[in-house]
Amino acid sequence: MTFGCRFANASLRFSLLLLLLSISAKIAGAQPRGTLLEINPKFVVSPAAKFTSINGAAGAVGGGYVGLRDGRFLIGAFAYVGGSGLKTEPFNFATDTSGSGAASNLESTMTMWYVGAVVGYTQPLGEKFNGSLNLGIGRGGLTHNSTRVYGDGTPSETVTTNFGDNFFVIEPEIEVAFKFNRFLQAGTTLSYRFVNGTKQTAVTYFTNATMSSLSAGLSLRINFY
Repeated sequence: MTFGCRFANASLRFSLLLLLLSISAKIAGAQPRGTLLEINPKFVVSPAAKFTSINGAAGAVGGGYVGLRDGRFLIGAFAYVGGSGLKTEPFNFATDTSGSGAASNLESTMTMWYVGAVVGYTQPLGEKFNGSLNLGIGRGGLTHNSTRVYGDGTPSETVTTNFGDNFFVIEPEIEVAFKFNRFLQAGTTLSYRFVNGTKQTAVTYFTNATMSSLSAGLSLRINFY
């Protein structure tokens, strides 16, 4: 009797397993192939350029992300590097160690990088367009290159500082893209870079607020199946 019960239970489990496999096969066969909703993960490469403000001066960064896309969802890693144009501001006499007190300006440029993890969600907007929401979280560094220029145009020493090399960055992004085919799309992006953790002192000439900024950009997305 015991052997018969065990055999019956084993048969029932085997039948249920076959039923589940059959249902799974039918569901998989009903899925559309080669579309955004494809279940199979895709490796994605997305180069991008962003035009932004860095410490109050016009600047740009380039880079992008790589990751895996499963259906509408993305997980990956991003990296950007860039810099600003020339910015001129009054010299801070509180940092003048020469004792001259001469009127002068500080001409400076900024270089900046940041890297981290990115997650995203994509929604089809008709047959030819996609809309995406992405969120990048990571860390970065910056370099402040400056030259003190006196009223007669005579430049003084060049001072390079490297403050805030561990600043924290969060960058939400909206992207609207045109699909050329299932392998390639091109789009425009709008994002905001929130920066926190820069070592703000009297000699830095920048703050978290001046390093945070709205960005507009261009992007490509290449899908590998």
